[in-house]
Amino acid sequence: MKFMKPLPQIVILALIFVSCNIEPFEGEVPEQTDNSGGPIASNCSEATQNTTEVALTFQGVSISDSNYGEFCNAYKKALENQVALCGDPDGTFQILIDGLGDCIVGDMQVSIVGVWRIVSLTSNGIEELPEELEAAGICYWHEVYTTETITDVDYSGDDCNIEEVGEVLSYNLDANNILSYTTGDGVEVEVEVLELSETTLKLQDSYTELGVNYVDIYTYERQ
Repeated sequence: MKFMKPLPQIVILALIFVSCNIEPFEGEVPEQTDNSGGPIASNCSEATQNTTEVALTFQGVSISDSNYGEFCNAYKKALENQVALCGDPDGTFQILIDGLGDCIVGDMQVSIVGVWRIVSLTSNGIEELPEELEAAGICYWHEVYTTETITDVDYSGDDCNIEEVGEVLSYNLDANNILSYTTGDGVEVEVEVLELSETTLKLQDSYTELGVNYVDIYTYERQ
């Protein structure tokens, strides 16, 4: 079977949020500006600390919560402030910012834009995710979608906090729910989107290897 990990990657230590499907968060949205409307942080160290604090708050918010947009915008503002004060030479934080999209959910058409964590991988009906993760030496991976690009982000280490960010690839999702992109090695990939909701992304990859037909299904949860 094929492991949908198309690219060589570089190790980058960075911060990314993890949202949970729990009861709606009732806390206060962290303030992101001072009275003049400017950034509350005056240097890189303060900006980094602020982003960490806002990200921890954002962990308690689900995309289904009514106040998701408010908290999402606070987190996005903190990331943008950190980029402005600290720089972003590898583009890691910009990937996170793009992955948040417009922070709008609700009655709008469901979009693939966002951050998706792998939760299941079956090949011909057999669950193989634990085996694949062990073989790759990682805890899990995210697929980060913007409106035009897709990026793989692997997580490894004892605390699963070491990131390996892959190339940014252009993709196309057509009216027939076929997701296509070309890897950095020039390999053309086409998978079918079986399910796309506010919480779940399910992709199907069908192929033949050594005369055997395989159907791999990748299931992701929105973060």
